[in-house]
Amino acid sequence: MGHTFKRWLAAAAAGAVGLAGTVLAPAPAAATGGSATDWMSGGWGVMTHYLAESEPVTGEMPTVEEWEARVDGYDVEAVADQIEATGADWMIFSVGQISGFWAAPNARYDELVPATAEHPSRLATRDLVADLGEALHDRGLRLIVYFVTDPPRNDPYADAQLSGGTPSGANGNDTFRDNWRTVFAEYAAQWGTSVDGWWIDGAWQPNEEDYYTSFVTTAQRHNADTVVTLNPGLGTLCSAVGTDYTAGEARPTDLPVFHDGRYVNCPGVAQTQVHYLSYAQGTWGSKPDAPMALTTAQFVNTTRAVTDYGGAVTWDVGFHREDGTLSDAAMAQFAALREGPRAGEQMDDADATDPRLRYSSGWSDDNPGECGAGDCLSAKHPRAKAQLTFTGTGFTWYGNTGPEFGPRAAVRVDGRLVDIVETWSDTPRTGVALSTVRGLRHGRHTVEIAALGNGYVTIDSVATYVARPSSGLTVVGTGLEVAVQSPTTGCGVPVVQVAPGTAANQTFHPLLTSEGHERLIAHHSGQSIVVQSASTQPGTPIIQCQYSLASPTNDEWLREDLGDGRFRLKNRHSGLYLTASSTEPGASMVQTTWSGSPLQIFTQS
Repeated sequence: MGHTFKRWLAAAAAGAVGLAGTVLAPAPAAATGGSATDWMSGGWGVMTHYLAESEPVTGEMPTVEEWEARVDGYDVEAVADQIEATGADWMIFSVGQISGFWAAPNARYDELVPATAEHPSRLATRDLVADLGEALHDRGLRLIVYFVTDPPRNDPYADAQLSGGTPSGANGNDTFRDNWRTVFAEYAAQWGTSVDGWWIDGAWQPNEEDYYTSFVTTAQRHNADTVVTLNPGLGTLCSAVGTDYTAGEARPTDLPVFHDGRYVNCPGVAQTQVHYLSYAQGTWGSKPDAPMALTTAQFVNTTRAVTDYGGAVTWDVGFHREDGTLSDAAMAQFAALREGPRAGEQMDDADATDPRLRYSSGWSDDNPGECGAGDCLSAKHPRAKAQLTFTGTGFTWYGNTGPEFGPRAAVRVDGRLVDIVETWSDTPRTGVALSTVRGLRHGRHTVEIAALGNGYVTIDSVATYVARPSSGLTVVGTGLEVAVQSPTTGCGVPVVQVAPGTAANQTFHPLLTSEGHERLIAHHSGQSIVVQSASTQPGTPIIQCQYSLASPTNDEWLREDLGDGRFRLKNRHSGLYLTASSTEPGASMVQTTWSGSPLQIFTQS
């Protein structure tokens, strides 16, 4: 048994439940959960916040007629085709939230909130949930419905009607809660087995366990196989009420969180499926042109980091308001996830302008057509070549095809021809996976892409696949291991060197981000190893803290190979190197200029 695997087993013996905690593999289920969530384990889903609140961008609500037209225009077949193409196993769809606009009829709601001339019903005539459930089920996919526990406070009339005559605001009152139970029961009965699960928001008020439990029991009364979660709020994993899976609301930078298996022990349910929900594009409910929240490599590697241990993750993405279809940018990232790294691997994405790509003369950004992933470079002569040297087990070349291309390109690995790619097509296509090679011996390889013909050849990006297991980091000069000083989870705890061991606070997960850089994530906390205060000065201490997508990049490192399993770690922001400050146990880790000292050289342990 290798030291890394023993380290993993030892780390599994630690742990408190929390967003950044580790947990024991639990005992058999006492209530729900357990095998009921087998279809979620190791998978991913897609969500759209299909809400009136998100349209239009001014924040003004649509009219009833506009909402009705929008729901009628939703193309369930096209959306279901897209969900299938992402490789997802389920979709989370929001039927409504706090505006009083709902994407399906509900007789009980209309009874409690009678329509008037001044306030016509805001409930759609079309039952979009039922239609979407049928389309997804036809493709072997599942539907989870997003619902809420709190009043439609942005619709004062509805809030007052549901709350006994006076709006009850964010928290509701007893009258509202009694009425809302019946509204939920109407939907649960109406949809039955059309709905495979529920993600119920707003379950963070104290002393409301009976109210929250009623959603679980009602849902499962109308469909014994449905799974339910209640959201206790951002950053809190377990609800006070037993549920089948965790709601897991998180910011993209909160993820991945590492657990020792697919289950956590939550109140009332010993086997609660680990699940996280975050946004992959813009923020919740974004429009289709919003920027993606993560690079493609971060998106793919974060998802794989969760699914590899049996967890589940759902990503909210931008969508077109007129028909509900998902954004092209989101579809491109899901394609990279579906086609990309296998279990235990990560993706490193080199876009066309990455300095690791080397080009012959004649390449430029004068491209025929659009680029699939930002910048791309093209050449139009028969001797055009591009090369990338990488360490890993395979790669995918993404580029364009069209009538001005090719007609072919050759792909070589380490000088050996492995693929002839047809780059000509009668219609233009962008960001296409043109060639994938897998199963290479893990090590250093060079891929070469060469034009065959007088047409264009384009490099959009080259994704490479590499095994980056969790491990310790041994300082070659001391034989000691890098560790967070104490097994606490907060920002600011110093990083030091300690005696070799298997504790969770000296186990790190590398997560590739972009251009070969990586986060080093402490297993016990989910925090990253960062340069304190984003300093560029030699001697600055290294601490653990929350990862940020924004500059500066003092929380990313470049692993530079020194041969024989040794490497150095260069901070992306400062250009300085991770260094043990002395040979003594407990000595702090700092950043310094490169000197070749063995205190700056590491191996995986």
